[in-house]
Amino acid sequence: MAALSNTQILEAGIIVATTSLEASNTFNNTGSQFIYFKNTSGVTKNINVTVTTTTVTSELYGNLTKATPTTKSVANGETCLIGPFAVEAYNNTSGNVTFGITPYNAEAQDAAAILYL
Repeated sequence: MAALSNTQILEAGIIVATTSLEASNTFNNTGSQFIYFKNTSGVTKNINVTVTTTTVTSELYGNLTKATPTTKSVANGETCLIGPFAVEAYNNTSGNVTFGITPYNAEAQDAAAILYL
């Protein structure tokens, strides 16, 4: 499992540096993080973010259900940002979010960055 570090987006700008992905990946989440993913694999990839809490009862909205996992399909050549991720819905007991990539191929050299404001 790859543990990705967070990079802050600064007023002066940043050059996004990505980290190689494994089939399963984690990052520390405070609720302001985004997954940056650029697909150069030649095939469509799915980013599957694990939801840890799928139902919430709200006085205002009633019973709410969240799909598990949250999935974003990224066509070859596309770049996407996914997030932010609500702490209550996505964090595991260690304060991390877990996500996977499918189809996974170790030789495809898929990479992502975790960005926050």
